[in-house]
Amino acid sequence: MVPSKIQYFSDKQLVRAAQLIKNFHDATAYSTLANSNEIVCHNDLTPCNAVFVDEMPIALTDFDTAAPGTRIRDLGYAVWQWCDLGNIAIPIVKQRRRIKLFLNAYGEIEANQIFPAILNRQDELIAFFKSKAKTEPYWYTAQKWGEQCQQWLIAHQGYLVKYIE
Repeated sequence: MVPSKIQYFSDKQLVRAAQLIKNFHDATAYSTLANSNEIVCHNDLTPCNAVFVDEMPIALTDFDTAAPGTRIRDLGYAVWQWCDLGNIAIPIVKQRRRIKLFLNAYGEIEANQIFPAILNRQDELIAFFKSKAKTEPYWYTAQKWGEQCQQWLIAHQGYLVKYIE
């Protein structure tokens, strides 16, 4: 679950990923599959679950955890993964710009909404990793990665919200 395709994506790749996710969400909005929820959440919108052609994301795959939900829940996870939040090699000023770029390409979501959604998804994944780590060492590494990403976001959230809007 520590994404194998997490990398530094270009602005064009981030914009295309956000648009792809938006199109998926719009296609499922208030549909029968969404039940009485806003959309069908993919629930695993990592670069690992995207098809790339000429280095551009063109499709989503791996819908085994798809379920009714909200845009903000799905998008929180996507922003974390696509922008590689928590990677200390990416300066905070660049991260701020990349998050804003992603959110603007998606539309509809305000910056102050996204960070609680990211933190909630991180909580969920850290708990999942922790439960698996008891029997499989790989998951301990994943847990530590999730915790490091979450600590980074907590430390920088105020700055990011202040300067993204």
